[in-house]
Formats: sequence, C-alpha cells, structure tokens
Amino acid sequence: MKTVISFSLIPILFIALLWMTSCASSKTMAYDPAGTWNYSVTGTPNGTVDGTFVISKNGDAYAGELRSSQGNITLEDLTIEGQALKAVFDYSGTELTMNGMFEGDTFDGEVAAGYDSFDMTASRAN
Repeated sequence: MKTVISFSLIPILFIALLWMTSCASSKTMAYDPAGTWNYSVTGTPNGTVDGTFVISKNGDAYAGELRSSQGNITLEDLTIEGQALKAVFDYSGTELTMNGMFEGDTFDGEVAAGYDSFDMTASRAN
C-alpha cells in the first residue's frame, strides 16, 4: 500500500520547518565580560586614574580586580546580570561602588563615593 502525501500538507510542513529553524537561531548566548579591560576614571581628587580591570569567571560566579599604578584592588560583591555590572571596593579606607553597562567591547559606568561620582569608561583589551 502506497502512502500519499497530500499537496495541502506541504505548505504546513514548510511553515513548521521555518518556525523551528527561526526558534533555534533566535537563541543568543549570554554576554560574557570575562577578560582584561583598559579603564579610565575621570574627575577624581587624584585626577584621571587609568589602569586595567580583570574579570574572571568560575562557573556562574565572577571575580574582578582593578589594577593601576596606585595598586591592585579586589572587587567585592561583584555581580553581573545581563550586561550590567555592580561591585564594591575599598580604596584607602573608603568604600566605593562601581556600576555600569557593557556593550560589546566597551563599558560605560561610574565609581561613586557617597555623594561624589566619577565617570568610568573601559574597552576590552582581550
């Protein structure tokens, strides 16, 4: 006995196939900022501070460190959700917060101490 596929099913099968391939291709990978970034913080009492910050990933958790000519500082309470970064660090006994957004290979944010805040920009070094 021969099985005959009705020509009316072909458009339905075609649409189903297109839908399945579009669903598979619409899944995007989560943004991963792990790597080394060249940063600049402007307007601080010490002038412009340049350096690198390094973000590493261990499982689902991130760790980070700011490096400059003034020394290395560990980022505490570092969270990265989507493309948003939040962290706290201690600089000479003062607690500072770092907030910003990654967009591709750039970062725009701020470092804040109390009521003062300073613009921070960065670009991915690797």
